[in-house]
Amino acid sequence: MKQQVMIRPVKLTDAEALYQLVDRNRANLRIWLPWVDAMHSAQDELNFLDYSVQKMANGGLWMMTILVDQQVVGMIDIHNLEPTEQSGEIGYWLTANQRGQGVMAQALQQLEQLASQQLGLSQLRIITAMTNEDSQAVAKRAGYQQIADFEGQVTVANVVQTGLLYVKKLAKITTK
Repeated sequence: MKQQVMIRPVKLTDAEALYQLVDRNRANLRIWLPWVDAMHSAQDELNFLDYSVQKMANGGLWMMTILVDQQVVGMIDIHNLEPTEQSGEIGYWLTANQRGQGVMAQALQQLEQLASQQLGLSQLRIITAMTNEDSQAVAKRAGYQQIADFEGQVTVANVVQTGLLYVKKLAKITTK
């Protein structure tokens, strides 16, 4: 049976489920995400979500919860929004048991549609660590092109690494 993947704006009520996912996936997530070790409780997650909701209201962030069959499985966002360039940077994470099943590809496709239709963005960026082959594969499968690498751009497990920059031009949405 095919899984139903959807994204929706984060809710404060997601805090407990998201914290439990972070806690269960801590060993793997901490390699790639520097904030994981600062997340000690559902209250920490709630504080982060509250901050994110406020930043979304000010137009500085577009934070979404990823759901599979209505169960919270991760997050995807657009940050570093640059309205004059109509661009933003994507970040994402997914619980280990949902990886390799096309979930992130579907979430990314939905986010791209929202970025184009609701935010008016024409370009999205993904920066991955040179050693994060899974994240690079997500970007490549979704049609992102690697256009640059930056020494010292990404910190992975407390080690500064080269970051790879992937970019995708979004199709313009026209209405009649």
